[in-house]
Order: sequence, then C-alpha cells, then structure tokens
Amino acid sequence: MISLLLGDIDYGARTVWAEARGEPFEGQVAVAHVLINRVEARHRRESTLAGVCLEPMQFSAWNEGDANRKKLLALSWSDTGLQRAARALLEALGERPRDPTGGALHYHTTAVRPRWSRGHVPSAVIGNHKFFVGIK
Repeated sequence: MISLLLGDIDYGARTVWAEARGEPFEGQVAVAHVLINRVEARHRRESTLAGVCLEPMQFSAWNEGDANRKKLLALSWSDTGLQRAARALLEALGERPRDPTGGALHYHTTAVRPRWSRGHVPSAVIGNHKFFVGIK
C-alpha cells in the first residue's frame, strides 16, 4: 500500500499529463502504473510518488530546460486535461494489483527506440507507449 500526500497526487497527475496527455485514457492509466510500480519497487531508492516523478532525467518534462516544464508548472487544476490525468492516477491506485503493463518500471513512446530498450521485448504496448519489465 502506498502512503500518499496531496503533493504526491499533484506531481503524479502532472507527470501523467506531461507524459501521456495525447494518449487514450487507458494509456494514461498505464503510465500511472509505472509511477506506482517505481514507488513500490523503491526505484532509485525513491519511496514517494513525488520523489519518483522528480527523479532527475527520468521524466523529461521535469528536467530543467525542457520546453514542457513551463507548461507543466503553469497548469491549473481547472484544466480538464490535468483532471483527466488525476483520474487516471487514482484509477491506477485503485486497481492495484491489476496492472496492464505487467509491472513495468520503464516505457518509451513508439516513435523512438532508446538504447536501453534494445534487445528487450515489451511487456505491453498501450496506445503509443511500449512498457518494459526487467530493465536494469
């Protein structure tokens, strides 16, 4: 069970928005599962949703200098896209342990093929994202 603070929901929803705002709802839920999986696995020793989201070089929109960072920080909770991302996060939290990614800690868009994913078979392809289990 994940212990959550209000800031965790805010950072989690903003991360889902940044990473999957153009995806169908199912794709947003899948990205939210990766965030939760990372908390549960203490990926990079992070034990909170906010910590996972803000880990340097993990979710590009939080990186200094990324063009999406300004948009991300300017989002208001009146934005329907952010509300949708929050619903996706809350749905992912509510459907534990069912996880359409198969426990993935990593993913990337189908438009790229990063070096770290080469030679690995995705555990799931949902929307425009490939999800991976067992990446070190």
